[in-house]
Formats: sequence, C-alpha cells, structure tokens
Amino acid sequence: MVRWSSNAKRTDPLTDAIGGPFLNDSEYDAVLQMALLPDTEWTRQAQFRPALRSPITVADLIRHSRWFLGRDPQKSIVIAEVAIRIAAAQREGETVRAEADHKRAEAWQAYAAGLTECQDYHDALKAVVTAERFYDASRVMRAEGRPSLDLIRARILAESGDTRSALQLAENAATLFLSLFEDRTRCVMARFFCANILLKEERYQEAINALDRAAEIAYEQGDTEMLAHIVASTGYALQGIGNRHERARGCQEHAIEMFEWLGMPVELAVLLKGV
Repeated sequence: MVRWSSNAKRTDPLTDAIGGPFLNDSEYDAVLQMALLPDTEWTRQAQFRPALRSPITVADLIRHSRWFLGRDPQKSIVIAEVAIRIAAAQREGETVRAEADHKRAEAWQAYAAGLTECQDYHDALKAVVTAERFYDASRVMRAEGRPSLDLIRARILAESGDTRSALQLAENAATLFLSLFEDRTRCVMARFFCANILLKEERYQEAINALDRAAEIAYEQGDTEMLAHIVASTGYALQGIGNRHERARGCQEHAIEMFEWLGMPVELAVLLKGV
C-alpha cells in the first residue's frame, strides 16, 4: 500500500491519461511517450513525480495492458513496459516491500502475456521467469498473481509441444482459482485454456465437455467476451467431430455477432473457414 497523505491528488499527466476505464488514442500516446523516454530522463522525472513510482499507477497500466491483449497486443506490450519501469521505481517508505515485489511481478506478467500473444515465446518465457522471481520474493498469494502466471507458462509449454505439462499447470491453476480464491472468472479462463489444448490434440469431445463447463460459469458471471471465445471454440470442436455441421455453422455465426458487438476483431471468431 502507498502511504499518501489524505489531501493527495491525482494531478500527474500520466495518471490523468490512464485513470479512465479505457484509453483513447491521445491517452495511449501519453503512455507511449513515457515508454520512449531514455533511462536517464525517466530516472530524473521519477524523482519529482510520485506517480512514476506508485503501485496505483502500475495497477492502472496493468489493467489497460490486459484490455489491449486480445485487441492490440503490441499496445499491450508497450503499456506493460511502462508498468515495469514504474514498478521498479517504487521506494521503501512509500510502498511495503512485499507489495512492491508483487506489483513488479504483475507488471512482468503483463509483459509476458503480451509477448506470448505476439508469439514471441522465447522472450515471454524470460519474462515469466522474472515474474516468478518477484512473486517468490513477495510471498503474497493472490489469484491475479502466481496462478495466473502459471497459465502463461502453460501456454508457452503447449506451444513448444509439452501439452501434458501445460494441461497439468492449467488444471492446478483452475483448482486454486476455485478452491482457494473462489475466483470463478479466472477458473473459466483456466478451463477454457485446457479446452483449447485439447482441441489442438484433436480430443474434440473432451474439449466440448470442458467448454460446456466453462460456458456455464461464464454465463453466470455475465462474461460476454469469454462466452464469445467459448462459442467460437465450441464451433471448431463440433466441426472436428464432423457430424454436427449445422450446429458448428451456428456457433461460428453467433461468435461473429458477439465479437462485432464487443468491438473485437471478427477474425478471432472465424475458426471454421469453409464450413
């Protein structure tokens, strides 16, 4: 936690830019300019701008990095880079050490997620290892922390062909999300990840079963974005089975409608080309 005085105000240009729920183009440009600052100038500014060493700023940046992950992963990476810089500038006396380490880990985790989305698995794995180091130093256990990071490592493992280890990591994370944190949203993400590994293994019925379980929770949570991904993946699995042509087409069409409504790239839903 940051020990700010009661009359502290968010007046820094960066915090003004990132304080809202979404970043418009000019607000993103403000973040980009911070990413482009030379190290010497960054260090100088961090001395007199508390926002550039605040975990509150880091949290806002991570939130935006996650939002851009499925929409524009390059922007997600840039935002995470700024979060890493600010997390590294946190000071003892302003932020409790365990919390500072956890924020540094979260920032590196956001960076790893962006790199993974861009299929830069080598650098993503290095970022994961760095995040793990800070999580271990922090010894703070939260759903958004180490269990979520394990899903990124699992994806990297899956892409490298080690699907068995990837499934085990994801299943363990799903169990932690539900039993330890009661975080149903992240449990859905973990189950969805497992389903997509099963799809790549052409274990279609197992994938459909996993997607059905994930869809139930996502529907209860009102998570429309995750439901859109689940519907698209269900259509792909149905196509793989090969005997449910019309239902597969219906899933694809419904997924496209959902992605359009969410303002996300329709290409994400077009998994059934030629159906």
